[in-house]
Amino acid sequence: MTGPVDGVEQRERLVGGRRQPRRVPSPPRRCKGHLTLSGCKAYFPHMRNEVRQLRIVMGLSQQELGRALGVSRQTINAIEQSRYDPSLPLAIRMARHFGKTVEEIFHVD
Repeated sequence: MTGPVDGVEQRERLVGGRRQPRRVPSPPRRCKGHLTLSGCKAYFPHMRNEVRQLRIVMGLSQQELGRALGVSRQTINAIEQSRYDPSLPLAIRMARHFGKTVEEIFHVD
């Protein structure tokens, strides 16, 4: 057994007569709230949004809206599908672009 390398403990094993390093499994990952190891008990509310409806009313494609806001089309799609909650600066840029408040676009369930 060898000591830690780059903070990861390694063990040697014999493979074909030669010693080969083998990584030791890392500890279990914690939830975003870092409250427990067994399960995440942090509260992360689901947020609905009106981005798709506002974009369609303005006659914009996801690509055009993304360019106007300085993000990718994929980011706009992820926001519309509620798979990604935008950062505060991006949410403010969206609100200004649509002439609405952030609260009118994003709703916490």
